[in-house]
Amino acid sequence: MPVITPLEGLAQHGCLELHLTDRCNLNCKYCYLNEGGGVRDRRDMSYEVIDQAIEMLRIVKQKQQADADRLLEAIAAALAGTEVLKAQARLWHKQIAKLRQDLPKPRITFYGGEPLLAFERLRYVVEKTKDLVSHWGVVSNGTIGTPEMVSFCKAHKIGVQRSHDGCPEAYECTRGKAALEAYNLRSPLWQDYGKTRRVTVEPETAHFLWEDFKYFEKMGLGIGATFIPNYYADWKPEQIEAFKKGLWRLAAENIRRFKTTRKGIWEFWSHRTFPTFSNRHGGNFPQGCGAGRGLWSIGINGDIFLCHRFASESPESECCYGNIRDVLAGTARGYGPIVRARFEEMDNNVRPAQCKRCVARPSCGDCCHHTNWIHSGRTGLTQPPDAWCELKCEAAEIVRRQDNELRQIDPRWYTKIQQQSRRPPCAAAAPIGTEAKPEHLQLTP
Repeated sequence: MPVITPLEGLAQHGCLELHLTDRCNLNCKYCYLNEGGGVRDRRDMSYEVIDQAIEMLRIVKQKQQADADRLLEAIAAALAGTEVLKAQARLWHKQIAKLRQDLPKPRITFYGGEPLLAFERLRYVVEKTKDLVSHWGVVSNGTIGTPEMVSFCKAHKIGVQRSHDGCPEAYECTRGKAALEAYNLRSPLWQDYGKTRRVTVEPETAHFLWEDFKYFEKMGLGIGATFIPNYYADWKPEQIEAFKKGLWRLAAENIRRFKTTRKGIWEFWSHRTFPTFSNRHGGNFPQGCGAGRGLWSIGINGDIFLCHRFASESPESECCYGNIRDVLAGTARGYGPIVRARFEEMDNNVRPAQCKRCVARPSCGDCCHHTNWIHSGRTGLTQPPDAWCELKCEAAEIVRRQDNELRQIDPRWYTKIQQQSRRPPCAAAAPIGTEAKPEHLQLTP
């Protein structure tokens, strides 16, 4: 299968990531922009590059409309056939004409640095792309915010994801006490803006997983806790075991709550694993996040990368498609041989040898392209870190145990918890100190 170009992918409801700025008010120890000697020059994306990105979106819309028009012309030509063909063609013509009025639109997500430090640029993009995109999203560290920003985001229904590093002890370990105070100061501004948090877990904070969950639940965010290990770091065996222990305890609490109240807890690892483990995705193995296939990132200089994590890479990198100027001119060189080979492997469902009999295979997307890129010393996109493999295998076993326990109560337990996660957290959570221990449910690893 040929490599999907950014223009083709965006026309299929893809996602465009704009790296608005390299500036950030924090210096998180786990930031991917600092990995592998990445270069950050603390600048903002120029309005010239922004306008080029908007022009690319306009070309996408024109391409969609032109493709629909060609279909309509072909159907109109078919109307000259038999009466049966005419009747079918009229139906197709009517359906395609309707679809032309509601063509799929790409999404835009703003990254940085801290994108809210470039708020005027963010505002400019939103105002200029109202007829070109389906919605916008912002990934923020949560320490930035003004009433004006919140009001604008709400008025335009911009999704705002605020990252958080967990309970105070964990947060201070990774971002510092001053950052936590800034986060808490801004929280009232964003308090009714979503109930989910993304938590980057460092090896040094892995033992706080249960405390993190209880902290978020106390804040009314328990259902949306998403704990992601920092795979760029070197994990010691005891740190991996601490993370596993936290996952088992969350699973045990989920079972306890579902058994007693029919309301569980949403926990990223289990609920990300279950759909593929249960073949709910048609039996096809997951293909990662879609970087370079369904989403692309434009860096501050206009270079197009697989995703936002590559934003500090060189324009000469294998993972750079070319500059947006070249894409608009039709002269972009495309990805390098390593990336093209990886996409071919994905198209043919080729997996590394060690993955063929792995219990986590149905739910593993071979980790993050950028993590693998750094882990391999920029020589490949395939080999995940050992910590990824070990934790994915553990998650597969945790899901199996949960499914065995909860299926006896309600075969649709997973669907019900997913539905609950789209609503505000249940107020009937167990008081702190009364939670079930894993061994009480015979759920120890």
